Amino acid sequence: MRQEQFDRLRPGSIIVQASMGTVMDDRAFRKWIVQEGNFAIFDYSAGEALYLAYKDLDRIIFPRIVAGHTVETRRRLGERVVQNIQAYLASLQ
Repeated sequence: MRQEQFDRLRPGSIIVQASMGTVMDDRAFRKWIVQEGNFAIFDYSAGEALYLAYKDLDRIIFPRIVAGHTVETRRRLGERVVQNIQAYLASLQ
């Protein structure tokens, strides 16, 4: 988001960033977040650098967890790895 997008938000808005990496202009975000009533929630998948930059700012929730890293997700990824290995080995025969 650039300054133009932040300017369109109404006072008292909440931004939820659940994407990986940086998607907001830092200067524009810092100008926006200090306005009374604005809040931001970040997922740790945004990255360590962003976490360190924003974690102590007021009205920001930035836990050091990635919401998508659930037990179920890890199990499905593991199952997919096994399927890929089995498919590869079968292709060699």
